[in-house]
Amino acid sequence: KDTDESRSSARLTLVSGERIIGRTEKGIKQQKTRRKNKIKRKSKRMKTSSNKTISSSRFDDNSQVIASSSSPSSRPRLHTVVGFGLCEREEGEGEDDDDTEEYAAKVKGWSIVLLLALVSAIWVYIFLYGAHSYVDQGSPSRGVADVGPILKASVYERVAEEIEQIQRGMCEMWADNDQCKLIKRGWKQSFDNGDEIKNRLIAKLLNSNSDQIDSNFTIAVTGSSTSAGHDSNFHYAYSEQAQLYMQDIFQKLGLSLSVHNVAMGGWDYRSGTMYCLENIAGPDVDLMFWEWGCFNPSICSQEVFARAAMSLKRRPSVVFLEEFGGGKPGAMFHSLAYYSLPRKDKELFQGYLDHSGCSPAKHYVGPPERFLDDGWYASFVANISGCTEPHRNGLKWYDKHISEIVSIQDPKAVRDRVFAGVNNPLFPGKYYKKYGKKGFGIYRMSAGTTYDVDYKPWWLYRMNLFRVVHHAAVLGHLLTAHMIVYKILELLKTALKEVLEADKDDTVDSLRQKALGSYKELLSRPLPPPFVCGFESMEYPNSPAQCFTSFVPRRGPGLQELLKPPVGSEGKWTTDFAEERQVTKYYHNHKDGDFKDRKGDISGIREQGYVKFDLPQRNADVVHLIICQGSNTLTRLRDADIRVNGQLWYKGTTSRLKEVPKYSVPIDSVYSSNSTKSSAGIVSEPFLANCGYVGRIPGHRPNFLWVRAGKEKLQISHVILA
Repeated sequence: KDTDESRSSARLTLVSGERIIGRTEKGIKQQKTRRKNKIKRKSKRMKTSSNKTISSSRFDDNSQVIASSSSPSSRPRLHTVVGFGLCEREEGEGEDDDDTEEYAAKVKGWSIVLLLALVSAIWVYIFLYGAHSYVDQGSPSRGVADVGPILKASVYERVAEEIEQIQRGMCEMWADNDQCKLIKRGWKQSFDNGDEIKNRLIAKLLNSNSDQIDSNFTIAVTGSSTSAGHDSNFHYAYSEQAQLYMQDIFQKLGLSLSVHNVAMGGWDYRSGTMYCLENIAGPDVDLMFWEWGCFNPSICSQEVFARAAMSLKRRPSVVFLEEFGGGKPGAMFHSLAYYSLPRKDKELFQGYLDHSGCSPAKHYVGPPERFLDDGWYASFVANISGCTEPHRNGLKWYDKHISEIVSIQDPKAVRDRVFAGVNNPLFPGKYYKKYGKKGFGIYRMSAGTTYDVDYKPWWLYRMNLFRVVHHAAVLGHLLTAHMIVYKILELLKTALKEVLEADKDDTVDSLRQKALGSYKELLSRPLPPPFVCGFESMEYPNSPAQCFTSFVPRRGPGLQELLKPPVGSEGKWTTDFAEERQVTKYYHNHKDGDFKDRKGDISGIREQGYVKFDLPQRNADVVHLIICQGSNTLTRLRDADIRVNGQLWYKGTTSRLKEVPKYSVPIDSVYSSNSTKSSAGIVSEPFLANCGYVGRIPGHRPNFLWVRAGKEKLQISHVILA
């Protein structure tokens, strides 16, 4: 009886490469006694049950696993199930038969036939598919100990095909996207074209279940308010969209993908972020994105950021994301036309604004891909309250007036600006190459890819979906997400193909060992000397720095965990989330869920006495102590009284104390290096203008830091042990 019940009652399952065969009672329990008169014989059904229950799998009619409902944290593998049915009689189904021996012989005969058929099927399966069906798992005798099971090669092939489908689908979504140029342009040519990321993926694919490497691939997005998703719903942020596109692919390969958006609005990354990457992004990052181009960063500060990132536990690759926000991507022409049109034709400019399509503002209305469809978008704007008739039918207006618009604002001007930026990257290409030769991956990405198409009516009508104020809007985030997803999946696809080629050549074990060896070597590889700028006195040997901050988002402990009851009876300091220099209304997050983006600090005035921090010990002889404050300058920190382990180190400029401090000079800013420009090319730059270098403290024991404000309120945002 070929039914779902009979097929699932006995099955041969390959789960994570281990054979799990159902526990079967072979034969049929028969009656031992005979009666003289006709006796109804009852046969008992052969029962089969699996030693392990696969609750997360659903089977189709061919007993193939078609989906998994387990959580991402369980990292389910794509299983293959070979089903077979046994002809069995239900209890009471047999017919009356005087000759029970004849029936038993028939049952025995059928059992032998079925057993021979099963054995033959297994041998045929091994003969036809055994050579290349499974990725070689190695054995301890070949020097591969504690290596977990690897998926079937057929799974890799299917996933590679699915990656191509996803890439093709993304390319076909966008208008004017010939040869997928709007997506492929995003990643600029690099020294190794992403090989460091690809090799890391191979190491995880082939060693994910060993005790030497885990199966998590973690991406951290650091950046400004644009990456944080300000003025849009957080679910539309490119980090969230990228994870949605890729997480199922990683899951099917036995890997888990985590994307952490730790971007912060209204805060220059040089202000404490560099020393706090482990606290903010986490120590387990494989790929780190940087997006702070709007702050006009120096080469020095970018190299310091890259070095701080690459000093983390997993030695992540770093991607400098440039040209994002302010109309890039999708509204680059609009960003220029907005200023040029009113100078030439105010009436045309008013129509230009009045006919732009309406946006979802801060609300989430479902998948962002919907806004690319003309029909759905027309229906959407027709049902938005306050979206007037000109906005609802604006596409026709742009079709009619496009020649007038481009006669005032030449689209070539946009292209010329972009090419100027391409030829002058924020971090020069020669330094990418220098770090690449040392085995560290630094890559460049630019979101400004729509420079030759976004003057067209389809794009102008959607200008509000690409740009909101100076931030990226829903479609700006989506196109940027597609650039990131396309490249990472391309590298993953290349990694799968290399594994499949090794499988055909029976060299998977060699590839596994090579990938694992390279990954281990990367983790222990020291950073090369800086080529332009470094923070040498605070970089070795204690990197990454130990940082405590009140800023969120972060993945590490907060500054409050160091805070102890203050000394004195004058009162106590408070936790303040209203950063003084940030206009809350302007940078308001408009986000849902648990994501928070706020600049916290511990604040107090002189009359509130000392605030006390208990500093943990570090595994170092000497530790550099840094304090960061909320404002841009050190004026208020220099007016504070600072004690370390009870001794007065710094006395404020308006202090009433009569003690002689350890240091007679005011506390100084944190510089990129203690050395001035030298023959090695190392320069000195105060890239942490709001952070004061307190001095060196013992590293092998706990220390105590006491701070009392001066004449004005003091806000402490970071305490750093470097």
